[in-house]
Amino acid sequence: MASFILSISTLVIYFTQLAYSQTFNETYRPQYHFTPAVNWMNDPNGLLYYNGIYHLFYQYNPGGNEWGALSWGHATSTDLSYWEYKPVALLARGYPDNIKEMFFSGSAVADIQNTSGFGTSGAIPLVAIYTSYYPTSQILPSGKSVNGGTQAQSIAYSLDEGTTWTTYDAANPVIPLPPAPYQDQWRDFRDPFVFWHAPSSKWISIISLAQLQKVLIYTSPNLKDWTYISEYGPVSGVSGVLECPSLFQLPLDGNEANLKWVLQVGVNPGGPPGTTGSGTLYQLGTFDGTRFTAESGIVDSSTSGWGHIMIDEITFSDASPEVSLSRWVDFGPDFYAAVLFNGLSVANRVGIAWMSNWQYASSIPTSLWRGGFTIPRKLSLKTIDDRATLIQQPVANWTSLETVPEYTKSWDTVAEGTQALPLSGKTFDITTTFSDRTSTSSSSQYGLILRATSDLGQQTRVGYNFATKRLFVDRTKSGNVGFDGTFSSTYYAPLAPSSNGQVTLRILLDWSSVEVFGGDGQATLTTQIFPSDNGVDIWLFSTGGDTGGVKLNAKSIGSIYNTSSNPSSSTSSSKSSLVTSSTVSTSTLSSMTISTSPVSTTATISTTLSTTSRASPTPAAPYDFRPTYHFVPDQNWMNEPNGLIKIGSTWHLFFQHNPTGNFWGNINWGHATSTDLINWFHKPVAISNADGIQAFTGTSYYDPSNLSGLGTSVNPPYLAFFTGYFPSSGVQDQRLAYSLDQGTTWTKYSGNPIVSQQQESPHDVTKGLEARDPKAFFHSPTGKWVMILAHGGQNKVTFWTSPDAKSWTWKSDFTSANIPGLPSAITGWEVPDFFELQVDGTTTKKWVLIVTPANGSPATGNGVFGLTGSFDGAVFTADPIDTSTLWLDYGRDFDGAMSWENVPASDGRRIIAAVANSYGTNPPTNTWKGMLSFPRTLKLKQLNGKLQFLQLPVSELDATGTSLTNITNKILAPGQSLLADLHGKALDIRLNFIPAASSTLSLAVRKGGNEQTLIKYSQSRTELSVDRNASGNTGYDPAAGGIHVAALQADSNGVVHVRVLVDECSVEVYGGEGESVISDLIFPAASSDGLSLTTNGGNVDLRSVEVRAITVS
Repeated sequence: MASFILSISTLVIYFTQLAYSQTFNETYRPQYHFTPAVNWMNDPNGLLYYNGIYHLFYQYNPGGNEWGALSWGHATSTDLSYWEYKPVALLARGYPDNIKEMFFSGSAVADIQNTSGFGTSGAIPLVAIYTSYYPTSQILPSGKSVNGGTQAQSIAYSLDEGTTWTTYDAANPVIPLPPAPYQDQWRDFRDPFVFWHAPSSKWISIISLAQLQKVLIYTSPNLKDWTYISEYGPVSGVSGVLECPSLFQLPLDGNEANLKWVLQVGVNPGGPPGTTGSGTLYQLGTFDGTRFTAESGIVDSSTSGWGHIMIDEITFSDASPEVSLSRWVDFGPDFYAAVLFNGLSVANRVGIAWMSNWQYASSIPTSLWRGGFTIPRKLSLKTIDDRATLIQQPVANWTSLETVPEYTKSWDTVAEGTQALPLSGKTFDITTTFSDRTSTSSSSQYGLILRATSDLGQQTRVGYNFATKRLFVDRTKSGNVGFDGTFSSTYYAPLAPSSNGQVTLRILLDWSSVEVFGGDGQATLTTQIFPSDNGVDIWLFSTGGDTGGVKLNAKSIGSIYNTSSNPSSSTSSSKSSLVTSSTVSTSTLSSMTISTSPVSTTATISTTLSTTSRASPTPAAPYDFRPTYHFVPDQNWMNEPNGLIKIGSTWHLFFQHNPTGNFWGNINWGHATSTDLINWFHKPVAISNADGIQAFTGTSYYDPSNLSGLGTSVNPPYLAFFTGYFPSSGVQDQRLAYSLDQGTTWTKYSGNPIVSQQQESPHDVTKGLEARDPKAFFHSPTGKWVMILAHGGQNKVTFWTSPDAKSWTWKSDFTSANIPGLPSAITGWEVPDFFELQVDGTTTKKWVLIVTPANGSPATGNGVFGLTGSFDGAVFTADPIDTSTLWLDYGRDFDGAMSWENVPASDGRRIIAAVANSYGTNPPTNTWKGMLSFPRTLKLKQLNGKLQFLQLPVSELDATGTSLTNITNKILAPGQSLLADLHGKALDIRLNFIPAASSTLSLAVRKGGNEQTLIKYSQSRTELSVDRNASGNTGYDPAAGGIHVAALQADSNGVVHVRVLVDECSVEVYGGEGESVISDLIFPAASSDGLSLTTNGGNVDLRSVEVRAITVS
């Protein structure tokens, strides 16, 4: 049947939600704001009030907690407070194995007059209008054809008040393309908002042309046949893409005879002043059924509202005042994709927004779910300073959630300083009013400190600055702020005192959010926070003087998941009030076992839920040395990482992968993604060998100017360069693939190969049988693309250039002869990486060439060395080498190193990773082979009189795990032992110590019985070492044991720094600032999880010892 109805897939997902979210008291879980039970959620969609029920649909990934497989989730409410989860309304077509269509944002209406003709037997149809996203080119059930990446508008209908939905496959998409002259915008044509326009007796749809910052207006008599009638834009104030438009009427000052039209749009990036990422704007105007015309106004550009004039800021000028049509709906960083409920009267408009920001939405530190919504807000217009202004106030009624008597207190004066209130908790509705005071001091402020620890080390400040007349939220110390570089900040919203000189702030505090409503609701500011649970105190503060006329009312709010306070809990069989539909038949549930009780809800599901799976250990699986926080393939073979690139907030990891066996062969590009470089999600194979040509190692790069011509100016491509390998002939040539959907799917270039065997032959002694591993990038100084190729067994790389990334010309060879002093044992160059890196603490930049040789490393066998030098766009000239600083790693298990491209300048890091396996198929793992080293930052620095490479684990690891012990200022003497009471197989250990002469400090990890791996520092030899002779199973390969060493000096204060990452089957040891690194695989018994720290030959002054247990979310 060519339609989407309530099916086994949606029921599997529905009961999985019940199974995995039983308590709803996970860390950071909002208690009275809506969140999905599990998985990813972004924009609210299809908000509709019909027959006493509020329907909330939303962008939802049924298979994971990152963006993908977008479907329409569904929840309902009778009071906008308690929400009941429903089965997925529109499930991505082909989910989970072969997604053909995703359901992007849109809206829903009740077709009361049955203009669509979908209604039968008196049933009123509900109609959803949404954007269909087609990831691949295809012929649709309607017979229409679409290109891969198309965004088009489609409809679906429900005849049972929203429980089940049928897509209109006979004619979808009903708006297949934008109108001329915008038909080239088919990749960015989305988010239809639809409503009934009574004066013209027509349906109106407003749709975004995202890249052009315009909206298009269509009309229809029946929701099926649409006519383009006008456009509006580019919309003032939009600097990024424009999304999620809506158009609606609101009464001014409560007068329903005086209605104004409101255009609301999402902007990404280019949010409110002081924010990074997305935001939401509005304009007021008129709409005659065909065309929207905006009002104009002179505004203060720093506030997007009417400015105030300070006498010392008057400037005389002939310039016209700035006219801006747009104002911010909310001044916080976490308010996007706002939309209102269809079906409500103009006097009772209610809207909801996604409470997140595209800057870091995929990185927020929630695990079971990701994404939440603001509190529902009633919208109106009020005349303020002679201008109609949007007013927002919370509309949800949580009287039944108030858990204790409210706290009310007045102060004639709140003295300067801070004072604790007799309040503590994580959920509050607080209103405070106070008198304005005139001050020129920037520190003249009053407000509340929320979610505070007793020492105020953690705190979120919500207050008002009297000098600038702005409310603010300061989340710089709000808890976990390290997951994104822009999160730790203070945000402001303009708010003038009322006519009586009073200022009012209403604050909604939930477990991970703060919403502030200033004045009558004309200034709102929404932020997420992620505090630790031990910070629950509330304080007042007044700075720059006393604050007078203070009143405060605080109501503690309970949980919507507590059925004892839930008026509809009698219909629920679980604590989270998830209700099983009575229409489910016995035969529908034949593939699952469902049991519900007041304590828990479980579901045992035999259906595979998703092609996206977590790259983390499976507790129920047999022990197979699977790492806790290092990436490994879900199953089968992996070797070098490929095409590492960051796209938006997502880190993409491609890797050499055999999806059919635990051995080298049948090579494809595997794919995984992460938002934090720790938690990885497996994705389908990105570049396959389905055409019989295996996809060997390569790199990825962004083509923002579309020089390749493989995208468009508004949707530039991401390019992947790889070696094509022909097993029958042994030929290796260079090939190109591209992605137009942010790295999700890849298309092989029809003109492949881009460097043929014939082109390679003059520069390769094997005549194109050993030319591989292209590193390609765009070189701005010359305006050319550059490619570096390795030539296996020939100890050289070649440099090529191209104007368009498709047509390549050889430019130069770089061989071992160009590196005076390079040891002759270093042979068999592969996997080059090439980039520019600034010398730390200077303005000097160096070009860096990283190469993996097959022979000659300090630990014998494979390794990675690095060169610095200069590059003119065609020729690389290496600096003189120092063999003591040549190698990036002195262990046995670090090769094929590559770095991530497209990392924003605001991040500024060069991050590398390598495969940790130099023994082929020999390691004693059964379900997988090959592991990624933990990602490292790579720096260049003058250290100890030498220019050295420095590597340390990425800082994202610092926010992960739990401290097991922290020892400071202790003398460790021979015969003593520390850490013997600690156990762990996934650890981050940091040692800072001053060794006595002739002392050797020994750290034993994975210790048990006769097994241990020893990390030692010898003061007399100034040497760091890893001894794995007793590390467990070393019989699988002749090179599996042994001792690996690296020189390491103390710092200028005589302190030696050592950091050790331990995982199920690996140790990575970092010495000093990262100038000495040793990476080795180990295979101890599962029971070997002990530790010890000892010394011999002399005392060691332990300045600090910290052991952290690493867990993944």
